[in-house]
Amino acid sequence: MLFRSYLRLRVAAPAGTALPDMAEAEGHVFEGVVLTDAATGENLNWGMQKARFLPDETPGDNVIELVFILYGTPGSVNWNDGAEKVLTLQRLRLEPAGGGQEPVVLDGTWDFQLSHFYQSHTVEVDVDGVVWKDTVNQNTLTLDYLQISPLGVTYRITCTDTMQVPMDDVGIDLLLDDGTLLSLGMGNGTIGPDYLESTWTFDAPIPLDRIDSILFGSESLTLPASTF
Repeated sequence: MLFRSYLRLRVAAPAGTALPDMAEAEGHVFEGVVLTDAATGENLNWGMQKARFLPDETPGDNVIELVFILYGTPGSVNWNDGAEKVLTLQRLRLEPAGGGQEPVVLDGTWDFQLSHFYQSHTVEVDVDGVVWKDTVNQNTLTLDYLQISPLGVTYRITCTDTMQVPMDDVGIDLLLDDGTLLSLGMGNGTIGPDYLESTWTFDAPIPLDRIDSILFGSESLTLPASTF
């Protein structure tokens, strides 16, 4: 099982500092990330980091907001083991996607006391026989498995041509109860000669009872009735 932790951060630079518009940029933004056991001071293996920036209503000012995500890799720390932890972040590097703008580095060290993590509930979705024939790209895609939790989706797709699958939209969409359609990309995964396998992490947890259906191309799937 992989564990994830989310921090929603509001970054306010000194007055008069113009922070770049990060738009759709995402990736490693802190140059230093340290996780320690609060009781023993032991350094813990936290896995990997990622950030997604929230829409900036006043681009060019001194404030931005982002969701900072730590997600575990095999062998990394169990966030839900009950032990108090301290997360230390150092030097925030803001580098807009696409280049053309000099990065802005905010020097500093910030400590966060971490406790009381939410225990995520993972659900296996029945995908037996789910095949989508993408006639536009002449590609046949089979959904081999799909697991969903409030934190993200893990899936595997077998297809005739991986080069015809857009990495920012693999054909899996979540339809939420308010009509919002959330498209899933590759995220952190593996591309083989005839398959895609990945875990897509949400910007913020999504309660499973908010998901009306899961769309795979022209196919529609629902969560098991025992989910709720």
